[in-house]
Amino acid sequence: MTAALRAAVVGVGHLGRFHAEKYASLPGVTLVGVVDRDPSRAREVADALGVPALDDHRALAGAVDCASVAVPTAAHAAIGGDLLAAGIDVLIEKPLASTAAEGADLARRAAEGG
Repeated sequence: MTAALRAAVVGVGHLGRFHAEKYASLPGVTLVGVVDRDPSRAREVADALGVPALDDHRALAGAVDCASVAVPTAAHAAIGGDLLAAGIDVLIEKPLASTAAEGADLARRAAEGG
């Protein structure tokens, strides 16, 4: 039997909430937690789904296999880069980054991490 895929969502506003709900409903996936810079929003979504609310995406290192990043585009490169550096596979809401250079850097880092 394969272990459940451990997932999290960073940014649980409008789109991120949908990501969290989908992960929570998928067989073979365990939603480990949600992260948002707004603690009340994080708690609201976390409580609804029965998972912890976190306020720092870096706390996901070692705790998850993958994460959706659904934060404002300006933060995609920094948050996605931190998660990739921690060995976490990422799904980043579009657009990938604020600039082509940031997007290329994220793609390069993902490829280097396998």
